[in-house]
Amino acid sequence: MPITCVTSPLPHIMESKLAQFASLSQKDKAPAYLSLLPEILSRSNSSAIAADLHSLVDTVVNQDSVGLVVGRQVLSELVKNLGGGIIKDNDLRKRIVEDTLATVQPRITSYEEQVSTVTHPYCARSELKAVCRLIPCGFN
Repeated sequence: MPITCVTSPLPHIMESKLAQFASLSQKDKAPAYLSLLPEILSRSNSSAIAADLHSLVDTVVNQDSVGLVVGRQVLSELVKNLGGGIIKDNDLRKRIVEDTLATVQPRITSYEEQVSTVTHPYCARSELKAVCRLIPCGFN
């Protein structure tokens, strides 16, 4: 179930940062967006983590001004963090994966490697069966 209805306790802060980053030069965007991941993932409020990750993923995937290269870098780093167990709560991690997949779905061919990497463990265990049928993870 996508987390789009969840809001961060301080959504204006994340939205403000994302708006500031939009005006950066292309070479400065990747480090800026990547800098948000540790900040978001270090929060103790799981609702804030989920909501702010949704905002970040939605921005890097769906804003043409961000660019495909930056979007792939941010998604790859998110996948690495999720796979590295930085989020201990299994339900939260699963919700983030589901929401990320739902956000990326319209542009899945552009992010196929990142999608495959993030879904592989879940498809292998059939935890995201409905989502896995929609993506090229090899476990349909």
